[in-house]
Amino acid sequence: MGEGEAAEALAPREAARAAVQGLAEKPGAGGYRLAFEDFERSGGVELPRRLSFAEAGKSFDDGVLIDVKERSINEPIGADKFVLANPAGARVEAIGCGE
Repeated sequence: MGEGEAAEALAPREAARAAVQGLAEKPGAGGYRLAFEDFERSGGVELPRRLSFAEAGKSFDDGVLIDVKERSINEPIGADKFVLANPAGARVEAIGCGE
């Protein structure tokens, strides 16, 4: 079984850990480490409630900890969220594609 097949065979939690571990082991892949903890099932997907970041070679105790208090999965987004409003006093000028 190849590396990709092995990751797919793992549960989502272990696959995420394997992916991050693989990234952390690659030279030049970045100067930080990530840890995912306290998983919960939400909207049919298993997601971490705690994310920890640490600089390479340093303790997670000295890094950044993010605790997710609530999340919503695939909630509808209103069309009004995709409308750009012109700033007050701005002049609007129509520009065609030109031929």
